[in-house]
Amino acid sequence: MSEDKKKKRVFFPFFMFVSVGLGFLLIERFGATAVVALLFVGLGLGLLFDSTVTVQERKVSVELPVKAGGIIYCVIGGIFIVSGLLTMISPRLLVDYVTYFMGLAFIVLGAYLLVSGFKLIEATSKPE
Repeated sequence: MSEDKKKKRVFFPFFMFVSVGLGFLLIERFGATAVVALLFVGLGLGLLFDSTVTVQERKVSVELPVKAGGIIYCVIGGIFIVSGLLTMISPRLLVDYVTYFMGLAFIVLGAYLLVSGFKLIEATSKPE
């Protein structure tokens, strides 16, 4: 398929908001740490999907990233998923390291928005 028909869908907000919603639904069962733990899992899944999944009209393809940015997104996504699952297993980790987790989340979110913004502003030139 040509590059014109290739569309990049953003999965990051979807996974983030769905996971936070699930965290709020699970507050009764796991306590308030469920929201933060599932937020981390959602952030990780969003980064992984954004760097590996491409939607083309009616076809979805999964490709391993070749560029450094995609590989970094996958690594950070994996770290977020593991930290979220560890927080669900041992909520004491969240209590001890909550400021570090929140700082890491904001740094990664800011970096993601910065990189996404640069992709939207790319210059294109027409061949003559």
